Amino acid sequence: MRLFDTHCHLDFDVFGSDLEAHLQLAREKRVERFLVPSIGKQNWQKVFGLANAQHGVYTALGCHPYFLSSSHLDDLIQLERLLNQKAQHCVA
Repeated sequence: MRLFDTHCHLDFDVFGSDLEAHLQLAREKRVERFLVPSIGKQNWQKVFGLANAQHGVYTALGCHPYFLSSSHLDDLIQLERLLNQKAQHCVA
C-alpha cells in the first residue's frame, strides 16, 4: 500500500534540522507523498521551497481562516502571481 499524507506542516521549525530523517522514516512506512498546506503569505515561499527541493512533497496555497486578521486583500494578488509563476508543485 502506498500512502499520501495530505496534511503535514513540514515547514514548521521542529522539522528544520532533520527533515530528511523524518521524510526517510515516513517513506520506510510507505508514505510516498506529502502535502504541505500554507497558512498565509508568511509561509508561501517556504512551502514552495520545500516542494521544489523534496521529491514527493507538494503544496497547497491559500490563507488559513485563523490567520485572516493578518492578511490583506493585496495578498490575493500576490498569491495569483505566485501560482502563475510556480504552480508545478502546487496541487491545491
